Amino acid sequence: LAGNYVVLTDSTECVTKGSSNTMLPEFVRSALTKSKQFFRSMHISDQLMTTELELAYSVAQTRNPTDIKTPDLQFCRRGIQFRFKLPPMEDMDQLEPLMQMALKMIDHVAATKLNTTTRQKNIAKRLQVQEAEFVKQQQQSHEEQMRKKKKDKKLAEEREREAKAQKREEERRKRQEGRKGGGKVVFG
Repeated sequence: LAGNYVVLTDSTECVTKGSSNTMLPEFVRSALTKSKQFFRSMHISDQLMTTELELAYSVAQTRNPTDIKTPDLQFCRRGIQFRFKLPPMEDMDQLEPLMQMALKMIDHVAATKLNTTTRQKNIAKRLQVQEAEFVKQQQQSHEEQMRKKKKDKKLAEEREREAKAQKREEERRKRQEGRKGGGKVVFG
């Protein structure tokens, strides 16, 4: 691919040129070369996340919205997403190579099977990433708890200082009131 494209993948076998199961066959390279100014992204995944927009579209397409089951917004389905920049109406024919590529990719991806070793490597890498994210989340949670605990401790110390200061002030006032009376005791 040209230098201005980036490929993010779990497996280099999926994008290696000449590989039997490559996700970047020649027709993709050709379409990207012809219409690169309109291409934004292509996302192929066996764990495609459903977005709120897709969910809203599903609801809009259903006659009875109560029939829609909210998908688990974690890894819920396989799919391909293409994003293109649309040209002016009079130049729509310039999108033809990208549209043909999209249709061919559907068949190509459906026909492509990862071998067992590649699939296992991908699963292991995904588990590593999930574990790292979990550990990071745990650390953030722990740090947040520590910050909260520290803040609560400071608030408690401040309240205690204020209470002591108020108590000292009350004692001082009582002493002064006792002095104002002259200290004389009148019997009656």
